Amino acid sequence: MKKHCLITALCLAVAFCYTATADGLVIKGCFPLRQGSFWNFSDTETADISSWTVIGSLSLRDIGKVHMMLMENGRILCLREDWQGIQMYAEFGSEEYRIPAQPALFLPRDIEVLPDAPPVTRSVDMEIFTMPPGSATFARTATEPQTVSFLMKGYDIVTIDDKTYTDCIIIEKSTSDPGGPVTETIWLAHSVGPVKRVVKEQGRETTYHLHSYHGSPGKAPGPLPIRKLLPLRPGTRKTFMTGKNATAATEIKPLEKDRLHGTNVTPYVDHLGDIHYVVFDERGLVMPQRYWTAYDGLSAYPEPGNPAVIFPAQLEIGRLHTSFSHPRSFKPRSLTMFEENHPELLYASLPVCVEDVTVPMGTFRDCVKIGMFYNISNFELMFDVVRIGYIWLAPDTGIVKEHVINLYNYSLPQSTHLLHDVRFWELKHIDTPEGPVEKKAVSSVRPPPKKPSNTSPAEKTRSRLAKTGTEQLSWKGNSKAMFDRAVNASPFFIRPISSRQLKKAIVAGTGSRNIVTEDLVIECVKEVTPDAFVEKTLQDIESLYTGKQK
Repeated sequence: MKKHCLITALCLAVAFCYTATADGLVIKGCFPLRQGSFWNFSDTETADISSWTVIGSLSLRDIGKVHMMLMENGRILCLREDWQGIQMYAEFGSEEYRIPAQPALFLPRDIEVLPDAPPVTRSVDMEIFTMPPGSATFARTATEPQTVSFLMKGYDIVTIDDKTYTDCIIIEKSTSDPGGPVTETIWLAHSVGPVKRVVKEQGRETTYHLHSYHGSPGKAPGPLPIRKLLPLRPGTRKTFMTGKNATAATEIKPLEKDRLHGTNVTPYVDHLGDIHYVVFDERGLVMPQRYWTAYDGLSAYPEPGNPAVIFPAQLEIGRLHTSFSHPRSFKPRSLTMFEENHPELLYASLPVCVEDVTVPMGTFRDCVKIGMFYNISNFELMFDVVRIGYIWLAPDTGIVKEHVINLYNYSLPQSTHLLHDVRFWELKHIDTPEGPVEKKAVSSVRPPPKKPSNTSPAEKTRSRLAKTGTEQLSWKGNSKAMFDRAVNASPFFIRPISSRQLKKAIVAGTGSRNIVTEDLVIECVKEVTPDAFVEKTLQDIESLYTGKQK
């Protein structure tokens, strides 16, 4: 009996030391920041589900490796834990990104528990990067002060759907910035994370309850075959709504042999014209080869036994899947390997919940919501291509909805990160060899919220560019030859990016006349080319310059 009492006393002493040290209440273990963590929250008024998902990591310039936490609406936080708490080093959105001048505190490591204790406060300047009208690259366009404070509000026992979370720590997080104050009260349970949130913003209060999380996926179905969720039917063409009166299409082509190894593959053509040669095998959905329109080349694997596995054969809610591989680049005609490029490729996926989804085509039942992460690191070229976001797969249909952004993460200090190919897509129509597929909406599922009708300056610039190809421009003197030579001065892998950026700047510079002069090309080269390469590029095109033009 005495022995049991002694053990109990020691446990209580340890617990007391852990939670109530001289420095305050340690809350470090209340937010598990690790790959595969996720939280699904249910809006108590609408029952809509929103998710936070930790998937993927990124090596940010001057900072090092950070975790990426995927929120809703394309918002991504880059987080890392240290002895001060969980720090935020970057915030990427669908049209802008923010870099704090010093780390912004997402959650402190410890906090005072005394009634009159002051809040933990951190003030930082947020540098905001956007694509200005008429520009082809992102640039720092504003700096906004931001103050975040954390106040200990007490303890609580929270019961949600017959599940009780004891000793929850209540933290009030207040954020003050030019967009208006936001107050978020968070109930944190040890080893679980946030179980309840109350957000007050612009006069409105919204309460969220934890619906499911990495340790308790909820009433999730068993293993889900990827073949059923992502069928590859040749001749299927999908049309997605990408914005107001804007669409994009994908298509599945008939079976063919891949160029390098002669194995049977199914060509999946995306909206950019890239061809993903995929096949199902015992590992899941595998991609042995890919054709890129960007540089007219192939990505493949010298050893075909280790290709990229996009999805495992069976999906399970809460099960993180990763596939690491080393693709090589080949010229499409001669199949000669590009020796100067040795990238690393990572695919990661994490199914977080099953829900019904309503899109323009109709309502799809039991869709699997998946957090997706893709990163191809090009060390010689010193940048990463990253794709991250949520997709929804409907049984026997495939992708019906996407909230995905793509970004270039540059290592060179003179280069700014670039957001591109933002996909907020919803399925509109399906055509098959047998004819169009019709699907009616189910009235019991609410339609998605209306999207803002305001068009951003960046969208207007992209729209004008899409309507003004290089063939519609009037090139004066040697301006077209100078344009081509400036693009070819870039490393082969980023020439398509250089071409698009230079073209955007030229289109913006011509105004309504669409007349391109040699002087305009020079001005645009100076504007969009990274500082480290400007001088060499100007030297390359100097011999073509014939004199000042109007």
